[in-house]
Amino acid sequence: NAWQALFAPGGTPQVVIERLHRAVVAAVALPAVREEFEKRNIIAVTSASPQAFATELQADIARKEKIVADSGITIE
Repeated sequence: NAWQALFAPGGTPQVVIERLHRAVVAAVALPAVREEFEKRNIIAVTSASPQAFATELQADIARKEKIVADSGITIE
């Protein structure tokens, strides 16, 4: 699986983050956008909120850090 996300610079006002989130959710819900995604076998999933995405992202990072640590991989 692969995912894509829209990020903003640190310090971006929360009102701007919320507005971007609403715009992306609205765009992804458009039938024409859904149709184009389906043509490309893309399953569009949006997060409930920017905070929910941040929580998901941190959990994903933690899972991947554990995989690397458990594997014993080291940088040469």
